[in-house]
Amino acid sequence: MHGYRAVHIIAQVDGFPVEIQVRTGAQDRWAQIMERYADVYGRDIRYGELPPHLNAVDRKQVAEFVDNLKAVGEVLAELEDVWDATHRTALKIRLLRQQREEHRATRRIRRSLEAAEAEMTRLRREYEKVDKALSTALLTG
Repeated sequence: MHGYRAVHIIAQVDGFPVEIQVRTGAQDRWAQIMERYADVYGRDIRYGELPPHLNAVDRKQVAEFVDNLKAVGEVLAELEDVWDATHRTALKIRLLRQQREEHRATRRIRRSLEAAEAEMTRLRREYEKVDKALSTALLTG
């Protein structure tokens, strides 16, 4: 699907292949919106294509909608990337603080913790920037 993101897992159940899609809430909402829109205007829009049977006015409206939705999807993907990095960094900070308590503050642990905390500060600023971009994309869409 155009702008669609998920992890696809193929499992065997009673000898039959079954597809399992793992996606975030935002990814699921995206997929549902695209499916509903495709039900009305044709399956082609799921892949960034405009259905040929639409008149010129409908084609223009559908193209604008899909472009706006794609822009929102791209910002959501950035937001998810920043969120993932923030989560990983928070886990690293927690582990380093635990190590600091257990092993006293060695120079290596102190430096690693300082670097991780600086990275967290950078990620918070990045998150705020991308969150503003998402608000802008939603308002213009």
